[in-house]
Amino acid sequence: MNRKLLLLIIFLVIIVIGGFIILSKGEEASSIAKPDISTIKTVIDANNQFALDYYQKLKSRNEDNIFFSPFSISNALVMVYEGANGKTAEEIRSTFYFPIENNQRQEQYADLLKKTNKEGSGIHSANALWIQKGYEISSDYLKSVENYYGGRANNLDFRDDAEGSLKEINSWVSEQTNGMIKSVLSELKPEVKLILTNAIHFKGEWVEKFDKASTEESDFTLDNKTKTKVQMMQQTARFNYMENNDLQVLEMPYVGEEVSIMLLLPKEKSLQKLDGILSIKNISEWSSQLTEQEVHILIPKFKIETNYPMTDDLKSMGMPLAFSNQADFSKMTVNSKKLKIDQVIHKAVIDLDEKGTEAAATTTALMMWGSAALGIEKPIPIFRADHPFIFSIKHKENGSILFMGNFSNPNKI
Repeated sequence: MNRKLLLLIIFLVIIVIGGFIILSKGEEASSIAKPDISTIKTVIDANNQFALDYYQKLKSRNEDNIFFSPFSISNALVMVYEGANGKTAEEIRSTFYFPIENNQRQEQYADLLKKTNKEGSGIHSANALWIQKGYEISSDYLKSVENYYGGRANNLDFRDDAEGSLKEINSWVSEQTNGMIKSVLSELKPEVKLILTNAIHFKGEWVEKFDKASTEESDFTLDNKTKTKVQMMQQTARFNYMENNDLQVLEMPYVGEEVSIMLLLPKEKSLQKLDGILSIKNISEWSSQLTEQEVHILIPKFKIETNYPMTDDLKSMGMPLAFSNQADFSKMTVNSKKLKIDQVIHKAVIDLDEKGTEAAATTTALMMWGSAALGIEKPIPIFRADHPFIFSIKHKENGSILFMGNFSNPNKI
């Protein structure tokens, strides 16, 4: 299957934090039985709430075809949070809803990462630290990042061998994302001391594949009521489905049944009302009402590429201090030099077709010196996604949202 990727990148600058978490899909994951969701519920809820918060932030910017990985962003920023102190830490924690108690947060994240990387899920998540040669990072900080987030430290010379450092980091990213993300960094400032990077890759085939012969050109109605053309896939099969007065909800599993995609299709040909009622509570309620039944579905093939500068977004969402000269990342270093986040960049790509979906994400942080169910007697419901809809790719067992977005304008892809 020839799928594309989801790319997600974050840069935090004042020293460079580079972290990739590499959790094996074999030995560690193979010993994991059914997830005990109660042990990781707090961090799952935190990730999912941030997903909705950032989705709404992107909507407020009038973004078309939103797509991002809250899982990757949260994983990168929780490692940044481990090095923050005082009010800087409070602002990051509040923005991402991280558990304040260290043991709870660290152990839950470690457990969540192992279960998410479970063999057969099609998911691979990784973290790594890249440190300027000769620059001292707190041993306690490095121990926490490695033990709980799988991020191992690598020493590079950003200052005198920027080209070699870039090549090594980008090669690592390419390897972790199965070649889908070739490069995350194109240059390094001499002030960079630490780089933190997260990568997540997903590849899955539909349990119920679409017949390419059934795909045909069809109308798609935009929010402004104009019409455009899409390649519409279709099939009739049994899926988890529900509908109410406002929307239709469809869940389609990938092979292995570890991951699924959920589509929220408003009955009005606009996302405005659905965006207004989107919440963790409502999504949970809609999910609980899903029942397996025969459904005729029509869904467009699509590819979305996005590039989000997140710095201003994160500042406005509640963590401006981390980007200022007053930032306190004293848990990271062994000296009195101040660090701050310079910028956060998020890039993403997803390609969905008749066979399935492939998505990959990488989050890099750079820091440097700074200043209702239908009865069986009713007709087969039709789920016709011929107007804007919201979707999320989630881990079925634990409910963690890996990727989220909307498809609203085929002319903008």
